[in-house]
Amino acid sequence: MFRTRLDETLTVKTFSSAVAQILVFSLVGAREALLAEYPRRAVTPDNLLRYFSTASTRAGLRPFRVLSSIVASAKSALGPISSAWSEAALLLAWIQGRVPGLEDYHKAYEEFHGAYDPREKIDFGVYATPRELAGFMVKGCDWILSRPPFGGVSLHSGRVKIVDPGCGTGTFLERIAGGGAAGSPVAGEVAYAKVFGIEILPVPYALAHMRLDTLRHQGNLVLEPRILMGNSLSDPVVGGALGVSSGRATGHEAILAAEFEDVVRAAQVPITVVLGNPPVSDMGFNMGRGFRRIESALEDFRPPSKLRKSRMNLLKPLQNDCVKFLRWGCLKVEESNGGIAAFVLPASILTDRSYAYLRQYLRREYDGIYVLNIDRDQRQRGEGRESLFATQQGRAVLIVVKHRIRTGGAESHGARLFYYGLVDEARTRAAKVEWLLQESRAEEPLGKFSEFQPVGDLVPFVPASGRVNLRAAMDQYERFWPLERMFTSRVSGVKTGCTGLLVHTDRERLLALLRDYANEGISDDALRTRFFQGQVKSGPYQHGSVRVRIASHLERIRPELFRVYALRPFVRGVIYYDPAIMGEVSGGRPRPELAQAFAPRTRNIGLAVAQTPSQLTEETTSFAAVVSSLADNDLVSRGNAYIFPVLFPDESGGLVDNLTPEIRDALTGLAESGNLLDRGSEAVFYCYGIMSSDFYLQRFRGVIDRTSGFARIPITEDRELFRSIAEEGRRLAGAALGRDGRQVVLRIEGTLNVEVERFRFEDLSVVAMVGGTEAFRISGFSRQALDYVANGYPVIQEWLKRKTRPYLHRQFEEGDLRELRQVAGAIQAHINAQPHLARLVERVLTGRLVSPS
Repeated sequence: MFRTRLDETLTVKTFSSAVAQILVFSLVGAREALLAEYPRRAVTPDNLLRYFSTASTRAGLRPFRVLSSIVASAKSALGPISSAWSEAALLLAWIQGRVPGLEDYHKAYEEFHGAYDPREKIDFGVYATPRELAGFMVKGCDWILSRPPFGGVSLHSGRVKIVDPGCGTGTFLERIAGGGAAGSPVAGEVAYAKVFGIEILPVPYALAHMRLDTLRHQGNLVLEPRILMGNSLSDPVVGGALGVSSGRATGHEAILAAEFEDVVRAAQVPITVVLGNPPVSDMGFNMGRGFRRIESALEDFRPPSKLRKSRMNLLKPLQNDCVKFLRWGCLKVEESNGGIAAFVLPASILTDRSYAYLRQYLRREYDGIYVLNIDRDQRQRGEGRESLFATQQGRAVLIVVKHRIRTGGAESHGARLFYYGLVDEARTRAAKVEWLLQESRAEEPLGKFSEFQPVGDLVPFVPASGRVNLRAAMDQYERFWPLERMFTSRVSGVKTGCTGLLVHTDRERLLALLRDYANEGISDDALRTRFFQGQVKSGPYQHGSVRVRIASHLERIRPELFRVYALRPFVRGVIYYDPAIMGEVSGGRPRPELAQAFAPRTRNIGLAVAQTPSQLTEETTSFAAVVSSLADNDLVSRGNAYIFPVLFPDESGGLVDNLTPEIRDALTGLAESGNLLDRGSEAVFYCYGIMSSDFYLQRFRGVIDRTSGFARIPITEDRELFRSIAEEGRRLAGAALGRDGRQVVLRIEGTLNVEVERFRFEDLSVVAMVGGTEAFRISGFSRQALDYVANGYPVIQEWLKRKTRPYLHRQFEEGDLRELRQVAGAIQAHINAQPHLARLVERVLTGRLVSPS
């Protein structure tokens, strides 16, 4: 019934989860309400349990009235949910006094949801909006409305239609209904406003009602918003078309049908302001049947069809729900002949090339765009800053303003863009909160935003700070060779879906793991304790039915499937390469072309790069590696490795030259003559030499990420210079691959042959910890080597992680120390090469170049 009348994406699992969350969390709200009414009503288990049914009959909670009726008549059918409900009531009744933090429903639910079902919280991407940010956004939109051409109407007047299409616990509605960002009510009677919130998750929906109900009784509302349960992205809501009339339904179905019709009406244009903090989820929700309209509208954010390719990873981020909500808001503004769409979004939308056409569309179709850059992505390397949001992703606010639909062939000159970098101005969360409060009280809350012009064909929504000669650098850079014009084909790295099972740095320990995994006499708990406990990531492959299915492929372990594996920069490993196993787990991508290209004894090599190096680190560091084996997709951090092999499999399975005819002709007379592999390898080593140069990276910092396609390589006309750089690239690649025998002298204090729990850094030493005490100490590193970052990873730190007990599953031995000396030597080789590389690359950039036609 709920699926038919309210949300067709509902499943038995999600519905049961919702019922359980509603029942249990309602007790938390009930306890706070009863404490406020004490002593008239005591906090007893019975009062707590009854509160659910009495609360759902008021405050317009129509779907809950249906659920309340079902619960009352079929409590015994709830099984474990009913027991948990009763036990939670007993616990809350036993606790004395108020519990700090529960008075903030928004924050309380975020913590509750993360504890109740952390996987669901991540899947749905639900993170509470700080009240200070909501207040700032409301004040900013109100300020825009007060200016021409909107005629000075106020957001709090009750005369403009406002919709939050994913309102959560109602933070934005609370700020609008309460009279403004500062929270002080506007004088006058409560107006029944055209303010709507739509929410699909039942518990936030109920909390929004409860919070506004509290404000209503306190006399702190100047508007009366409507909060409705439904899916804003569904076809009827996007299209504004009413479905089955509630008049043709009866009983419970009529109640749900009436709710659905109100959702559709709430989303009908004209709408003046759409705002909110939409869910950030790439789990593929809200796709396919029932969501055709929003998917069709997303075409405006995508590349032209002629530029798309199959398995195009750049298109995947556009399926994120936050992008769909942004398109929803823009669609409603466009259909309303102008208005405002304001959303909290991932900061990657400002610069990432996946969103280039989204940015181009907004700049072309809108008149004003305000960007507030709030949080830096914590997954990047760089100077640490506290985030406003409780997530590693960066966050930004995007406010797009459309004055009117252009008619009669009126030409668009592009939106005016305004930017403020709170991420740079405030290093702590407290400082960010203080800034938001201060600007919310200002007469011109967006007055500190500076106008800028985006530079580069990717139209980044961030100013080009600190580079007055950026345009000159871009003009020079555009004359270089894009990697995709040097190589015919490329392939992403392997995604095993179960790296903890199939990948190791020690072949014998990997074999032992696979044997124990396939041994049905070893329980899931014992297996997890022995091999997976303490690892950063876990997965369903470690237990249950998935383990049973995978184990069937390991009844006979095949030695030929053990392959050398490029796991991380400077970190070599071994993989049990079985595509059948990868097919059993979500996200497994065996990349058969890569397996063929780097089959044993082919001597093939390739260049592995990140397409968007700014996603990896704030620092200017290398984002390329040379590979001679199967390579992991996380060889470049954030799962972003693209490999350009010298030889690539053709349709018959044979390996053919992967250099383009254009670059092959250009290299005539430059590269050494020889077979296809030798000539292609020299091209790869030349590229690696250029991309390993700090001089090149610094010279074109801010340019690479503003230019479409992959990195571009300057190719000199000077034969000797070309070969010098190629030889330097060959030497450095050999060191990184472990083929250079040079080692750094490291000193050991203490005894090896212990299972290391963790390593910590102390000055220029690395300390191995066992049981909270120091087991041994390794010193002799340079500061540059310890801090060295490649492909987004701190190399020494990443290597050491793989040598701790959760990953190594054995003692740290003398052989590991020799390997560490070699890795430190390879890093030092890259550091020491920089002065020589700088001189070579400067000669390339000031000399004559071979340019693509």
